[in-house]
Amino acid sequence: NEYQILILGTVAISAIVGVGLNVLMGLSGQISLGHAAFYAIGAYTASILATSYQWGYALATLAAIVVSGVVGILLSLPGLRLRGPYLAMVTIAFGYFVEQGIANWKDVTGGWNGLMGIPPPSWIAGGAFSPKDIAWAATLFSALLVIAYSFFSASRWGRMMRASKDSEIASESLGIQIVWIRVLAFSISTAITGLGGALFATLNGFISPESFPFFQSIIFLLI
Repeated sequence: NEYQILILGTVAISAIVGVGLNVLMGLSGQISLGHAAFYAIGAYTASILATSYQWGYALATLAAIVVSGVVGILLSLPGLRLRGPYLAMVTIAFGYFVEQGIANWKDVTGGWNGLMGIPPPSWIAGGAFSPKDIAWAATLFSALLVIAYSFFSASRWGRMMRASKDSEIASESLGIQIVWIRVLAFSISTAITGLGGALFATLNGFISPESFPFFQSIIFLLI
């Protein structure tokens, strides 16, 4: 039924964000308490492009991934020079900034009233995705990302990220650029989170600033 479909889709989307956050935490050892902000950026980017500019949802989702990744890079360049609780504080502040920005940019985001009527993706042969189709698509994405994460973790880039987490001095002595490796991890993590946000928006058909509270970042952290 519709409730079971919503639960299945939410679990799959949460798993997608969990894989993205695991690139940042599991491989590079950096903690983010603001990933709900990138979740919101992905959701609003895809939704605004699909509703206000009539983009196809596949193209709008791709734009959401790119925008979330770019914003992640811009935040990580100064943020990743900090350590421990200071980085966590920066991400918390960024999450609050995004929430208030969405709430006050009423002409584009709808403010606290949110965005309604977010269209679902369409099949190539015509016809829109049903909620069940969206939930299964999210499940497929989550499975593919788990497999991709496994390969990435074993790759040269994944080994460099793990090395930078275990010993910064030893990694730098081997020529690893710590900041840039962590910027890469942050950008991949936020891009994947943007994908999750885009899927969340189309699954629910409605988003508002209240859809992305700080507690959502805590849930992602626990996942």
